[in-house]
Amino acid sequence: MPLLCVEFSDACDATEVPNSNYAQECSLRALVDSSVDVICDAGYTGGGSAVCGSSGGSHITLPSCDGPCDGVWDPGTALYTLTIMCVLCVFS
Repeated sequence: MPLLCVEFSDACDATEVPNSNYAQECSLRALVDSSVDVICDAGYTGGGSAVCGSSGGSHITLPSCDGPCDGVWDPGTALYTLTIMCVLCVFS
């Protein structure tokens, strides 16, 4: 059953960033006009600041934490790009 997050009028909606110090559901909370540092787990790249905009609610900009085999889909070119570290990955 999904976790029910309690929201506040002076904050952005609680959320999470997979593979980070805020991976637990609803663990990332930020007040309006503030930011929270997101640190990726070992082996993942990305992270940075999660920024809660001045209007709160769902207006939060989240960084991501990508693993060595996470690809990037580019709809403009219809290509799926994998990072060079995927040579070490096993595909099933």
